[in-house]
Amino acid sequence: MNDKLYTQKHMLHFSHCDPAGIIFYSRVYELHHIAYENWVGKVYSWEDWFRHKTYAFPIVHSEADYSAPMRAGQEIEIVLRKKKLSQNSYQLESSIYLGDKICAKASSIHVCVSKAGFQKAPIPDFVKECLEKTL
Repeated sequence: MNDKLYTQKHMLHFSHCDPAGIIFYSRVYELHHIAYENWVGKVYSWEDWFRHKTYAFPIVHSEADYSAPMRAGQEIEIVLRKKKLSQNSYQLESSIYLGDKICAKASSIHVCVSKAGFQKAPIPDFVKECLEKTL
């Protein structure tokens, strides 16, 4: 298993929750992507990654599993890791913890495309290096 991880803590707010006071399911995807964006900003340039002139990295698949409720006012820890890296795509996975208990997992598969024709393209070296060295 990969031992390179990016972790961050996050306070859950009322806006994250449904009327029952439990985190709304789609917020897990949001927290996953926030961790991804924060990781990019730490290991590279957020601007140069997400607004690259030549390449984009859209999500082609995402999924989440929920195992315990999370509520407003709780501090969670999001642990991001690289699950898979291939020539044209990469998969990221977030595990969301409340203390030692895992509450949810989310994953996303990102494919590299050329912005010119939105066709699949090889992942550029700067992305590979960031994924290989830090996740």
